[in-house]
Amino acid sequence: MLQVQDAVKRAKSYLPGLLFDTSHQIADVRLEEVELSEDDKFWTVTFSYLPVDTTVPLVIRQYKTIRIKAASGEFVGLRNGMLASA
Repeated sequence: MLQVQDAVKRAKSYLPGLLFDTSHQIADVRLEEVELSEDDKFWTVTFSYLPVDTTVPLVIRQYKTIRIKAASGEFVGLRNGMLASA
């Protein structure tokens, strides 16, 4: 089973390829949350990032949650969303 540090690295490696084609980039990627499912089968990892787009005057931080298999690090899913405000 992947340890938490490895799960975060694996999930982060999926982020750019899933979100954009090669003409787009992301910046200031931050780890927001990480959680192992109760049955120990999946890691759920949430990142925030800033899209790099020179055509947009106001850039808003985006949030994505990636789910991977705990045993192999294989991609399972991607969700959009904002984290709850404190």
